[in-house]
Amino acid sequence: AKVAEKASAASVTVGDAAAGFEFPQALLSKLNGHAGGQLTLGIRPEGVLVRREAADGFLPVEAQIIEPLGSFDIVDLKVGSKMLRARTKSGFISGPGEKVYARIDPSQAHFFDAASGKSLGVRL
Repeated sequence: AKVAEKASAASVTVGDAAAGFEFPQALLSKLNGHAGGQLTLGIRPEGVLVRREAADGFLPVEAQIIEPLGSFDIVDLKVGSKMLRARTKSGFISGPGEKVYARIDPSQAHFFDAASGKSLGVRL
């Protein structure tokens, strides 16, 4: 992931995606010099929010693999050439190829140094 400053927020770009996910500007200072470098973004499926309509802070993504698990599904979402996993209500996404919108809950994001794998200990 790449982190950059964007107006009054931070932008976290996953892989080669055309746009970045919006994060609070405080992320830049908490990364303590790592912003702009190569980072690994860690996010659990519960931390990826999905909706059918476009909204502020949500980026267009494409469903790839849907894993039904009873009352919820785990869905692989294509962001550029990378994947994010999201947890949705069972049947929320009808099938692979469906276009939906996603955002990352900043309070559930974890950042790691890509070279060493060490956590940067950032909490938002």
